[in-house]
Amino acid sequence: MPLFVRSLEDFTPPKRFDALPFTEASIQESATEDGPWTTLETFAILPIDSDPSDPAERSFTTALATLEEGWYRLLWEDAASSQFLSDAVFFEADFTAFATVSDVESRLGRELTDAETDQIEWVLALVTSLIADAGGIAAADFDPVPAYFKVLCVEKCVVALSNPTGLAAQSETLGAYSYSNTFPRNAGDSIGVFLNDHELRYVRQIANNAVSASVRVPSLAREVYTTAEDT
Repeated sequence: MPLFVRSLEDFTPPKRFDALPFTEASIQESATEDGPWTTLETFAILPIDSDPSDPAERSFTTALATLEEGWYRLLWEDAASSQFLSDAVFFEADFTAFATVSDVESRLGRELTDAETDQIEWVLALVTSLIADAGGIAAADFDPVPAYFKVLCVEKCVVALSNPTGLAAQSETLGAYSYSNTFPRNAGDSIGVFLNDHELRYVRQIANNAVSASVRVPSLAREVYTTAEDT
């Protein structure tokens, strides 16, 4: 069973006016906010609060969490075994894209600026979500990620970088020089990153194991660039 690291930071135990400080804190987890709850690990509170009416903030980390996504809370306990619960906090599953910023930089042959990196991280998250929704899968379901999914994410990023403002076409005239460019995109897709019908079909095929996840990139390129002939 895979384990996950969870940190509960800056939690303050309840104020007490009976001179009994809390001496232990336990991290608990649950799949739902209402429980049932399981204790993962118990920590000694050091140093103990000398004035329990003004307790210090505490932070704890466990590497024993069993839920990729779930609820976590602290159980405070004193030397007399009196217990108090903290509010529960929710941890979402870590998001993994089908490609990385480094993949895009390799495709472009250059490093991205900070602004471009922010844009590409957003596009990677969007395209990964579109692929996951189309195939009913997630990046964590594949090791390694199918080549087509990675290529598709990277190429959509290249398109987005070439047309960050979502233009349908661009033209420029300077003296005798004239330049024009039309940006490919689907209906309702101003930045050209949404999946077309051919891409959707291929994603679903891979997700359903109809197409091997180890397909070589040259064959993928033929699939991508013969879209117009197939549709």
